[in-house]
Amino acid sequence: MSDRDKNASGPLSAWMKFVSAIGVPSFLVLYLLGAIPFLPSPLLKQQDALAAHAVETKELARVFRVICHAVTKDDDILRALCGALIRPDGGG
Repeated sequence: MSDRDKNASGPLSAWMKFVSAIGVPSFLVLYLLGAIPFLPSPLLKQQDALAAHAVETKELARVFRVICHAVTKDDDILRALCGALIRPDGGG
């Protein structure tokens, strides 16, 4: 048995068989979706950051709404615009 054959039967053998069985594009999709337990998905990490950003954005919108209502307390028309421009769901 040659050195090349010995290396092929090592720990990478199952890994190479898995990738060759499903194909590289399928492997990339599985990797990005986080379906491979021992390989962390970069997209899942990004989703966590996006969720944290959404929470921060909603809190900033709430604070901005409070400030807007305080500044426009004497003008009902402008106060109505505060609610219309700054939605409670965090949108702008």
